[in-house]
Amino acid sequence: MSDQATPSIPETTAEKRPGRTARGQFAAGNAGRPRGSRHVVLKMLDTIGEENAQAVWQKALDLAKGGDTTALRLVLERVMPARRMNPVKIDLPKIESTGDVVDAMLVVTTAVASGQITPDEGQAVTEILEGARRAIETHQLRQKLLTLNMTIDQLVGAPRVIEGGEG
Repeated sequence: MSDQATPSIPETTAEKRPGRTARGQFAAGNAGRPRGSRHVVLKMLDTIGEENAQAVWQKALDLAKGGDTTALRLVLERVMPARRMNPVKIDLPKIESTGDVVDAMLVVTTAVASGQITPDEGQAVTEILEGARRAIETHQLRQKLLTLNMTIDQLVGAPRVIEGGEG
């Protein structure tokens, strides 16, 4: 035997190849290629798409004009995409307090009940109002905590630092 040190042999596959699991598979989020590189097939499809996009579009238009309903649907979806949701037209009070949110919720409920807006539209507006209520309550709670801490500081005489600054 020689006195030369033997090179250290990795005990697991993960030690052999960084970015892999103990079983040698790529770790979650690791596609196995350099960051920013695209798969060869995707690059080829991009090239084909760029070269033939106009011809494919023209063929779809021709088929649609010829009565092909599938082609017609495809063309219409591209030319006039479906709106996700129309704007909801409803007069709400200005929201400055949680009481205003309650008043606005009553307006929404009445509008849904009378058929002025759909239940889906009412739900969408209600979710926005709920977000406003949470924001108002969070702000009010923070103000109360600041006031309590200032009162404690005055009683104890030791200044306290509240994370997030003042105000």
